[in-house]
Amino acid sequence: MPFEFFKDKEKNILNPDLLDSKAYEEAQMLTRVNNTKLRQFYHEIKNLEKSLEHQSWEYVKPFVKMVKAKVFYAYGRDKNLSSLKTFMNQYLDLIMDEKDFKAFVKFFEAVLGFVYGLR
Repeated sequence: MPFEFFKDKEKNILNPDLLDSKAYEEAQMLTRVNNTKLRQFYHEIKNLEKSLEHQSWEYVKPFVKMVKAKVFYAYGRDKNLSSLKTFMNQYLDLIMDEKDFKAFVKFFEAVLGFVYGLR
């Protein structure tokens, strides 16, 4: 069964592992990605989250999906970003609606916290 952001079908209760064990597991894979690239993509995601204050999800969604292309571009220039490409590809594909996206933002934040703690 694939990983899910939420515990319930209504998407009101986050999966308890999302911000803990799953974030830690993913962080272990990202420790070799340099801080600048991690921050670059985290800020990209946070800026998209902020744009939801003024734009609809339908407007923002294509730009969320476009992050995947930006990660692939960065990977094309730096093969050391393989784990970041895998991470973003896997989780961006799970985002189907605004609730998923907001859960991903929190998840990415937790992952970064663990990455910095593991260094």
